Amino acid sequence: MSLRLVCTVSCELDVSGGVTQSVLKKSEAWLQASSKHQRALKHVARRKDMERYRSVLDFVLCELFPEHQAPCRRFYAGKGPRLVELESSEEIERLDTAILRFLAFCWKHKENGQANWTSVRFEALRRAA
Repeated sequence: MSLRLVCTVSCELDVSGGVTQSVLKKSEAWLQASSKHQRALKHVARRKDMERYRSVLDFVLCELFPEHQAPCRRFYAGKGPRLVELESSEEIERLDTAILRFLAFCWKHKENGQANWTSVRFEALRRAA
């Protein structure tokens, strides 16, 4: 008889931090309200690499709005400002509302095995326009 030791490493991202540090308040509150909300997002984003980001909201911001990827990478490298220093309060409110709508769509479609990032993103952004 032989023993086998298996070690699994898991890294959980904080909801907020990094470039979005506590500026997307509605989205942050929604994600923190229930671990089920985060699991719904992870299901829809299951083929995305969330580990590249410092927080869940950094991930959602950059993947929903790719124009924020370069500023986010600059911030991570210590060469750029946070989101609150880049955008007006009106734009941050618009982003927060769009992200919250996207998160709600993830929740709504969590039971749908066909729900994926592209379809949920498209539908959420279409309705936000």
